[in-house]
Amino acid sequence: MNNSPGSPQLKTNSEATQKRTLSEKDWINKWEKNNIGFHQNHIHTFLEEFVNDLLNNRKQVNIFFPLCGKAVDMKWLTDMGHTVVGVDVCEIGLKEFFEEHNIPYVEESLPDIPDGKVFKSTCGHISLYCCNLFNLSSSVIGKFGGIWDRGAMVAINPCDRERTVMQHSVFKECGRINREAEAMGP
Repeated sequence: MNNSPGSPQLKTNSEATQKRTLSEKDWINKWEKNNIGFHQNHIHTFLEEFVNDLLNNRKQVNIFFPLCGKAVDMKWLTDMGHTVVGVDVCEIGLKEFFEEHNIPYVEESLPDIPDGKVFKSTCGHISLYCCNLFNLSSSVIGKFGGIWDRGAMVAINPCDRERTVMQHSVFKECGRINREAEAMGP
């Protein structure tokens, strides 16, 4: 862990969190009950501080948000001229994102993904997929110059974390990942 000034700090994760398992239904239930303490109503401090590391002086970067919910970071980056693609298992947060930012959108089904949908801004800069993260591939969502992972690695069940290597398949060669992470306890 790098403890130098200005570098991101790792949080320590409890043993209980390391062993917990939440189903898709559990996550949907959290959204239905508005039990979304994980959602932040502001730009994430680390993203704001390290956005240049993610963008690497590039313009119009296509950025992937795994388990995006209704992250305001997506709007912030599109306002800078970037394109955002997000994925979440529950459509509530995805629809709320568009509604809370007054962004017109269309809804389309995803024939190759069971029960999958995509919500696209009519301007074409934001596409939010409603499906299981592990059902996506670069053939569906394309390739990205950046990934901003605000908490997906923490939210994904520990037994499924190795499956996130799929994210590398959606990476362009010059891609960058910025990830908020937690240390897995002593």
